[in-house]
Amino acid sequence: MQKTNFKTRLLALLTAVFMVVMCMPFAAFAEESKAKSITVSWADFKTNTMPNSVTVTENGTKAKVPHLEDGLSWYHGDVELVPDTEFGYEDVAAVANGDEFISFDAKEKKAEEKKAEEKPEVKKEVTVNINLSDPEAGYFTDNKEAKTLTYEHLAADGKIEGLKNMVTANEGYEFTGWTWDGKGSGTLDVGATEFMYTDSAFYNGDATTGYVTLTAQFKKVEQPETQKHHFTVNFTVAPDKGSFTDYGAGPVVFQGYEEEVGGQQYNVPAVTAKEGYKFVGWKGQGASEIAWGADAKTFGISGLCFYQDGSYEGNASIEAQFEEVKTEPEVKKTVSVTITTNNEQGIFPDYDGQEVIHFDNLDPNTNQQFELPKVEAKPGYEFIGWHVNGNEVGAWDADAKTFGITGLAHFEKGSNVGYLTIAAVYKAKTERTVEVTFSVDPDKGEFEKNDLYTSPAANVKKLTATEFDGTQYAIPTVKAKAGYKFVGWKGQGADVIAWNAEAKTFGVTGLCFFNGDDATTGYATVEAVFEKVEDKKNDNSSSSSSASSSSNKTTTASNEKQVVKAAAAPANTTKVLPKTGASNVAPLLGGSLAVVALLMGYGVYSLVLRKKD
Repeated sequence: MQKTNFKTRLLALLTAVFMVVMCMPFAAFAEESKAKSITVSWADFKTNTMPNSVTVTENGTKAKVPHLEDGLSWYHGDVELVPDTEFGYEDVAAVANGDEFISFDAKEKKAEEKKAEEKPEVKKEVTVNINLSDPEAGYFTDNKEAKTLTYEHLAADGKIEGLKNMVTANEGYEFTGWTWDGKGSGTLDVGATEFMYTDSAFYNGDATTGYVTLTAQFKKVEQPETQKHHFTVNFTVAPDKGSFTDYGAGPVVFQGYEEEVGGQQYNVPAVTAKEGYKFVGWKGQGASEIAWGADAKTFGISGLCFYQDGSYEGNASIEAQFEEVKTEPEVKKTVSVTITTNNEQGIFPDYDGQEVIHFDNLDPNTNQQFELPKVEAKPGYEFIGWHVNGNEVGAWDADAKTFGITGLAHFEKGSNVGYLTIAAVYKAKTERTVEVTFSVDPDKGEFEKNDLYTSPAANVKKLTATEFDGTQYAIPTVKAKAGYKFVGWKGQGADVIAWNAEAKTFGVTGLCFFNGDDATTGYATVEAVFEKVEDKKNDNSSSSSSASSSSNKTTTASNEKQVVKAAAAPANTTKVLPKTGASNVAPLLGGSLAVVALLMGYGVYSLVLRKKD
């Protein structure tokens, strides 16, 4: 019985011991993984220096590797710590192999590491720039437009060929050779065929590209002086008839050399006539007879002056021409301005319902600006501007506030009173059309072609347009027949129509007569006016020419349907063996298993003893 108890107790004890033994590796593992520190010392036997040792801890901050001369590094066996880099616990833990102290010695770098640090051979090249000292003196024979020829990526040892015919001198210049600048400077004569630039290129510091500049040189060839033609042009004025506006009594002389002035134009001197005379032009003599009108503004020298055979001195004399004029007593002219409105369409609120406003006895040359009356349109109408009838027919928009009269008034032949009519123009809410009919007496003249108008008859042209169209239409052109002269137009619309022969365009706004406010179509009729001319010899051709000239000016506009509109961290070169440590979980696991094993062993042992007892 006692033997049985003994065996049972021995079995329980062995079971507990076995379980404890099984847990011992985990405990050892846990013990091994506890935080450690490693002290690293340094030994530089070449310079007999011992830098201060440093201690690194697991999960601690890094330390700096001491500096060494070029070609040296820190070694422990095959493991290297590169000078001036940072290292930590994990970089030396493997080579320390559990020791708390480790040393690194200063040694020469291994051959393969030195080779890796050696710089690769750098291949050098040369750029050659070829210039012209004066682009006006010559050019590159094969490229006239180029100012510089550039040869890039040339071998460091080499030459530029073909220099002899590379440049061509312009007329008046001579090619004299080459100069070069680079590492030094030098010259090449005219006959040089090539340029050896080896050792001539300039390299800036460690640059791999060197530069050489080659410049073609020229000199000006002196040309023999040629005889030039000297000219003298004299302008004169008779002092009893006039004077030069800018030069007084004169004369005014122009001198120079014809070869130098070329096609240059000179200003004809301005002339002021004295009282009783009128300046009418110039007459003179040079290479031929000179006759210029009073409107001549410029003249050229070429072919103007007379040169004696073999002479280089040329002359021309030109005298101002005048006509005597009779002085008539000055007659003062005045202008009357009439401003109107249609009170059924709109009023002048500041004039107590007046439909007509007069400004009389105005100076036609005054610079004074006159105020236009304020306009207030009646219901159903819109004020759109002003119709102006005077020297010409025109229109002003509704924003116009003031007006001047200089050049606007119409003066009947022989009259000293000019007239200007300004009518307020309104637009009805309903759109209206206008018909303007032009007619000509077939016995006195005829219309020239104008596609802008319809032609109900050969002597009638008609235009249909919108009443308030702001377009300016071309007036039909008229050709007078033999014995007549076309002098203008007369007609009737909303008002009397009177245009002179020079009138080119007209507007329809306010021009036509509407028979009542309900009328949708307005009318205006205009008839060509002619004067009888005396049938004199040579006058017919002159009259016809004049009429034709006048009509031609207008025809152009009408044929063209003219309308006028307003850093990363440095690489770690240290050779590090694999880590053999564990994380913090392993010690806890190993310790826990050991405690469980002990408790289980003790429980089994107690249970067995209790059963035996």
